Amino acid sequence: ECHKEVANKAASESNMKLTLPDGEQLHIVSFIIDKKNNKPNLSCLKYNLADYKKDRRVLKEASEKDKTTGLYTRDAFVKYSEQLLKEHPAESYNLTIVRIKNYQVLSATYGEERVRELIKAFADYSSNMCDSGIIGRYSVDQFVMLYQSPSLVRRLAFLKAFKEFFVTSSIANAVVNYGIYEHVDHNSSIDSMCSKALAALNSIKDYRRTFVLYSDKITQNEMKAQTYESWFTDALKQKEFTVWYQPKFDAN
Repeated sequence: ECHKEVANKAASESNMKLTLPDGEQLHIVSFIIDKKNNKPNLSCLKYNLADYKKDRRVLKEASEKDKTTGLYTRDAFVKYSEQLLKEHPAESYNLTIVRIKNYQVLSATYGEERVRELIKAFADYSSNMCDSGIIGRYSVDQFVMLYQSPSLVRRLAFLKAFKEFFVTSSIANAVVNYGIYEHVDHNSSIDSMCSKALAALNSIKDYRRTFVLYSDKITQNEMKAQTYESWFTDALKQKEFTVWYQPKFDAN
């Protein structure tokens, strides 16, 4: 017979704890009660450590997965990508960020439920195509992938397969772009790698282009654009612009 009131009182008064193998300490809040004196009998304490570890593992895995897609969350992707690169220092890897273009427009046109179905289907398809790599959901409309650097033929096959997926999907006019950082620097952080892939992705201005490979020139162009923008803002503040009026003539 278990008396929670007695057990909780005993636990609070004695501040009794159970130290687990992983170092975590749990307050003991339930006991097997000795019927003779109605007091906790610690020798009869029942605690299933295997169940506890299983529950903790399930909770941890759930916290690392995106609810919609089942892919790793952004933080979990960073964690496991770091582990993968550390375990395979001699291997060459690519990091790609995929963006579903005009996500908000698609949601407004087809409804959020259909777009979520598209996102989920794409996640499943990507996992099958990149089963030896790590895939995560980078943001609402973006996915991130770390995988062994493929040959040119293999890369083109990937892009063709993904293109066919969207052509035949429930939202046929969905468009995706890819920013690819090839042969990542193992000494760089995952966040830095993602920034480079994202810079390549953001450099796509022509609707006919599907993907862009990262290069130092992309970073240089970004820095140049930021410099021009800064100059423009300063010039506005200091009223350095001169207004010129173009006269309008009527030939008639």
